[in-house]
Order: sequence, then C-alpha cells, then structure tokens
Amino acid sequence: MTGKRVKKPLTSGEAAELCRLYVKSVAITKLVPSSEMYCKAFESAEELSIVDGDIFDCVLAHTGKGNVDTIWTENVRHFKKYRFVGVENPFEWKWEEK
Repeated sequence: MTGKRVKKPLTSGEAAELCRLYVKSVAITKLVPSSEMYCKAFESAEELSIVDGDIFDCVLAHTGKGNVDTIWTENVRHFKKYRFVGVENPFEWKWEEK
C-alpha cells in the first residue's frame, strides 16, 4: 500500500487508517493464522526454499488452506506453488456493469 511498486502509494497514516477500518469492519471476515498454521508455513518455506518477504505469502497461503477456495492478489505468481489454494488477479477480470 505504501511501497514504490504501488501505482498510487498511500502515506503511512493513510495505510494505518485503512488497516484499522478493515480490522473494525464486521462486513469482512478475517482469517487469523494459528500457531499451527505458522509452523506448517515455516516447514513449507523450508521445503520450497522460500526466503525474505515471500515468507508472508507462504503464511497467507497456509492460513487460507481449508478456509478459502481462492486468494485474490496481483501477485499471482507468488502463489502458484501452493496448489492447495486457487489464486486469481481480480484486476484482470472483465467486469460488467448493469
């Protein structure tokens, strides 16, 4: 949200406020990784030789395992290695207006 790769990066304050709104929202279901999910993700990261920031994607994929069918992200290639969960980029969809 705040990095150089984002087309319109937010300030740290704007990003923090957006995150607070998501946390408070009752309209959005949140999945929180358990310690067991972290352990499975770290084991998977070791097996797949995952390092750096890609560890976060590994934790996210394992948190979704069994809880979601599909992860929506622009970083589709980061999740291709996790065959137990689907991955799609919703920005590539052909949206129809009614």
